[in-house]
Amino acid sequence: MSTAAISWSRQLETERRSFEPGFAGGFQKYHLLDAYRGQFFLGNQRGDNEAVFRARALDYALQQLPLVITPEQKFLGGVETYRCNTLPASLGELDYARFAGALHGRGRRNFRQG
Repeated sequence: MSTAAISWSRQLETERRSFEPGFAGGFQKYHLLDAYRGQFFLGNQRGDNEAVFRARALDYALQQLPLVITPEQKFLGGVETYRCNTLPASLGELDYARFAGALHGRGRRNFRQG
């Protein structure tokens, strides 16, 4: 396995653990990318292709997010862009729960199944 693949694998594991309370890197309560993707899923009908529909949901979500750039970031638009402890004024607690629930109800694609 290449070094790049190992790095991405490690980055993905860190990202997934960062959503757990007590994570040493700093827990952030809200995942805005999930909420905005879920909002797209609720407001649009899927066409023939699930992969294209998910890509459009990601495109929509990225357009909704503010781009936060800090000098110490390893990746442009890092976790500071989509993780937060307070919701934006345009997104209430109930909306967040509904939208994030819509995303999680679709399941996760891992390119091995689903």
